[in-house]
Amino acid sequence: MQRKYFALILVTVFVMATVFTAESAAFEVAKGVYYYRDTPPGRSIHILEVDLCAAGLAIRATGKNDGTMTVSQFARRVGALVAINGGHANEGGISGPSGPAAHDGVFFGKPNRGDFGQITFGRNRVAFIPMAEAFSPQPWMKEVVSGLLTLVHEGKPMHAQINHSSYTCQPQHPRTLIGLTADRKTLFMVVVDGRRPQLGMTGMTCAEAIDFMVSLGAHWALNLDGGGSSTMWVNGAVVNSPSDGSERSIGSHLALVPTGGSADSCNQVGADMLPILQFILE
Repeated sequence: MQRKYFALILVTVFVMATVFTAESAAFEVAKGVYYYRDTPPGRSIHILEVDLCAAGLAIRATGKNDGTMTVSQFARRVGALVAINGGHANEGGISGPSGPAAHDGVFFGKPNRGDFGQITFGRNRVAFIPMAEAFSPQPWMKEVVSGLLTLVHEGKPMHAQINHSSYTCQPQHPRTLIGLTADRKTLFMVVVDGRRPQLGMTGMTCAEAIDFMVSLGAHWALNLDGGGSSTMWVNGAVVNSPSDGSERSIGSHLALVPTGGSADSCNQVGADMLPILQFILE
């Protein structure tokens, strides 16, 4: 399955205005978890491709009592295989996530905003809540992260719904992005380096981020926190180049942790329903 999506990237480059070419073959972090780096001219893009049907894996978001820490500190604390920064947090002098967040079903963070979307995980389910849609916590939701701006929803690039002239979108910022395929089986966790053009790290605008996530095969995609917060941690080390020169302490993270389970974690149900994700929760 992983090679299928890798091939999709290579096919897509011939029809996109911005050319993306893979620097190297995917590195298998663990069964069902692949990391690779994409280096088109002027860019450095770090991609994690996660098979949500792989046994023994669980999503772990920042909890109410986890506090502020770097991605590395969070990853080590929860015993993660991989981790990225989550949504916006610690803004306006107020600590904690700037939108709804949850770990193990315990919700915290600020009330939803019209330009925030969410990715939500729970037993047998994974779902994206688009921006401008009211967010209502549900009992099945266990791990939740909010992000500023939905990039792709139900296969539709959200170009027309986004203010591309805003400070969030117009500059080529470092970005952290998360996406999901239409069959809900493959999760993409992406960090785009930026603010170092002399080193080939120009970041992306929102428009470029939308097009890139579509090129990966994302049917849903969300823009998480970016700038100096954008960090990816893989197998014990930060693999990208945070634009501050070092990791930033943040209040929102998302990690993939091993559980030791042996059962297949992806259930196939009736033909009238989408395949859904079985999580083995802590």
